[in-house]
Amino acid sequence: MSNERKNEVKLEDKVIHKKNFFKKIMYNHKSIFSPKLIDDAFSALLLEAEDTAFSLFFQNKAQKGTIARKKIKGKTYVYLQTYKNGKYKYTYLGPENNSKVIEIVENIKKKRVLLKHLKEREKLFIKTFKKLGIIPVSGVMETILQNLSEGGIISGESGILIGTLAFFSYQVKLGFIIPKETPVIRTSDVDIGRADVITLITKLPVNLSEILKKLGDTFVPEGRISEGFPLRLVHLNSGIKIEVLAVKKGNKEVIPPLKSGFSDVGALALAYIDFLMDTPISAIIPGERHLIPVYVPSPERFALHKLIVAGKRASTLLKAQKDVIQAYILLKVLSLRGETALIEEAFEELKKKYLKFKKVKNYFQKGLKFLHELFDFNLPITS
Repeated sequence: MSNERKNEVKLEDKVIHKKNFFKKIMYNHKSIFSPKLIDDAFSALLLEAEDTAFSLFFQNKAQKGTIARKKIKGKTYVYLQTYKNGKYKYTYLGPENNSKVIEIVENIKKKRVLLKHLKEREKLFIKTFKKLGIIPVSGVMETILQNLSEGGIISGESGILIGTLAFFSYQVKLGFIIPKETPVIRTSDVDIGRADVITLITKLPVNLSEILKKLGDTFVPEGRISEGFPLRLVHLNSGIKIEVLAVKKGNKEVIPPLKSGFSDVGALALAYIDFLMDTPISAIIPGERHLIPVYVPSPERFALHKLIVAGKRASTLLKAQKDVIQAYILLKVLSLRGETALIEEAFEELKKKYLKFKKVKNYFQKGLKFLHELFDFNLPITS
C-alpha cells in the first residue's frame, strides 16, 4: 500500500472514530437535550412578559426628558430637560400656568408612573423566570444586547437577531426549559441578520459604533476589510463579536454597508438567510436585569435552517452537533405544543424555494440523517 493510500486510510479511520465517539456522547446524554415544557398555567404570564418588555421599549423611546422649572422675575417657566452626548439640553415649553404646558407636564407624569409600573413588572418576571429555570443571558452580553435592542438594531426597526442567541428567546416564546448543562446556550457571538428587502422600511444609515458607545468600552474591527469597512466588530474586554449578515445573491460574498443598512460594518453574504427573514416574530431574551425585546426568525424556520447548516457542517462535528441539538429541541417543542402545521408550512416553502437545488437538498438530507441517528427523531410532516 502506498504512503498516500495509508494516509487516506488513517484519515478515514479518524473520521469514523470521531463520528462513533460523537454518537456515543449524544446517546449517553440524550436526556440532557430533551426540552421540558413550562406548564400551560404560565402561558398568560409568558405573553404578559413580552408585552411588558415591548411596552418598556416604546415608552422609553416616547419618554424624552424630564420637566425642569426656572423662576425669572417672579414667574415660573417650564423646560424639557434632555441629556445627550454628555450634555444637558433645555427646550422651552412656556409659562407654568399655560394650559398646553400643564397638559404636557401631566402626560410626562403619567408616563413616569407607567414606566415605574412596567419596570416593577419586569423585575417580577425576571424572578419568576429564574424560579422556572429559564436560562438568562448576563454580564457584558446582556448589556450589549440591551443597547442593540434600544438602538432598534435587533428589535425590528433595523434588523433581527439570528444565531444561538435567538435560541434563548424561544424559551419564553414557546414556553420550555433547557437544562443548564446544554452546551448550545453558550456563545460569544451576536449575529444580526439583515435582508435587502428590509431596507425599504429602515432609516439608513445605522451607525453601530454610535449605539455601542453607550457601553463605555471599545469595539474594534476584525476580519478582512471589504470596500473600506470591517466585516465584524469585537468587544475588547469580553471578545464578544458582532456580525452583520445578508442574503447572498450570485457570487457576491460581501454586501457593502449601504445595502446592509449599517454604516460602519459590511455585511457578510450567506446563502439561505432569506428563509429566516421572511416571517420574523417578536420575542424577548431573558436577562438577569432586563427583558430584552427582539425580533427573531420563526422557530420552525430556524429549526429547518439549522438542519441545512448542520448538513453543510457535517465534517465539523462539534458545530454540526450544536445545530442539530437546536433543531431537535425546537421541533420537539413545536410537536409537543401541537404546532406541526407550522413545521409543514415552513417545509413546503423550503422545498419549493431551496430543496430544488441539489446541493441544498443534500445538506438538508444529511441534517435529517443526523437528527434521526442522534435523537431517533423524524421531521413531523406528512408530505
